[in-house]
Amino acid sequence: MMTNKTAKELLDKYHSGTITDEELAILESWYNQQANENVQVKLSDEEIEEDLLKISTDIHALKNEASYKHMGRGKRFWFVAASILIVFTFGLSYLIFNPKTNQSNLEISNSASKIKNKDAIIPGDKRAILTLDDNTQIVLDDIEAGDIKSINNVKISKTATGQLIYDISANQNQNTPVTYNTISTPAGGEYQVKLSDGTLVILNAKSSIKFPTVFSGNDRRVEISGEVYFDVSYNSQKPFFVEAGGQTVKVLGTQFNINSYSKEKGIKTTLIEGSVLVKSNLKNLSKVLKPGQESILDQQHSQFSVSTVDIESAVAWKNGFFIFDNEELEDIMNHIARWYDVEIEYNNINKTTQFGGAISRYRKLEDVLNLLELTDKVKFKIQGRRIIVMN
Repeated sequence: MMTNKTAKELLDKYHSGTITDEELAILESWYNQQANENVQVKLSDEEIEEDLLKISTDIHALKNEASYKHMGRGKRFWFVAASILIVFTFGLSYLIFNPKTNQSNLEISNSASKIKNKDAIIPGDKRAILTLDDNTQIVLDDIEAGDIKSINNVKISKTATGQLIYDISANQNQNTPVTYNTISTPAGGEYQVKLSDGTLVILNAKSSIKFPTVFSGNDRRVEISGEVYFDVSYNSQKPFFVEAGGQTVKVLGTQFNINSYSKEKGIKTTLIEGSVLVKSNLKNLSKVLKPGQESILDQQHSQFSVSTVDIESAVAWKNGFFIFDNEELEDIMNHIARWYDVEIEYNNINKTTQFGGAISRYRKLEDVLNLLELTDKVKFKIQGRRIIVMN
């Protein structure tokens, strides 16, 4: 449990730019825990309160787009994340708007929420189903941490933090039969798995990955649907291939995100670091991406577009945030529908209206909707698990 003293030390380091990656992870973990449990942190130390309040006021610097974009990417993300942390700590909710939307920074107290729902719709959590080669299914959120199964000298285990790990035995040999497993997340679910080669995979809601328990042969191949983040373990002798809805991504070792949901405008591939070759399986089309670039293969698989994007926005979901950068209303509601496992109905509303903002994915649904309503461009009505979007 992080103490007030530790919180102040981390915030001081954050201000001075000396905070380490490990300390940032601790700060993020603390924030996610508070948001996920909907806990209001009470700080009795006046000095800490003053420091936290000072940081919360820094959020208004985001009104200047130029100064925001000139901040380093990592620092910019943590500037937003830490600010949101402080906002929730004091029982407030902020929506940070991009100046291009002609909206101002807004704040409301939780007690002023306009949308009330007797049976609050809670956010998603770590839920997934593991399907073995013989079609046996294991509900991962129902089992305790520890060893799950051994298949051909590959041990499958679940950690206390909810990550699935495939560990190759020292007795593994090249003649071991290849078997395939599939991990799939439902609406309102997310999950992490470390493959037998050391590659880290993070699945967003309504996503899946099919993979061999052991990568034999001259390459490593997996197949996905939905949205999946990869941190591929480098192996120059075995390139890594990802098949995603008519697209193939080839890498040696890198970090990237693929969004292949059927309701999106195309298959998005965002490169965080390294280099990838993105290729259409139906047309003779391919693109090599550089870090910070995103390719979109249109729904007809006939054209690639490549642009420079804000990486933190593209992979915010894996860090526990919704970050929308001039995103259309329909796209935002698709994110919400998958994460909160709800249906969306539109009632005489322009679905292309753009919004920008950031909020924890671990807040209740009405918290997110309340903040969007502050724009006066949209209103919501909750009927069971159906969200009606209207003017």
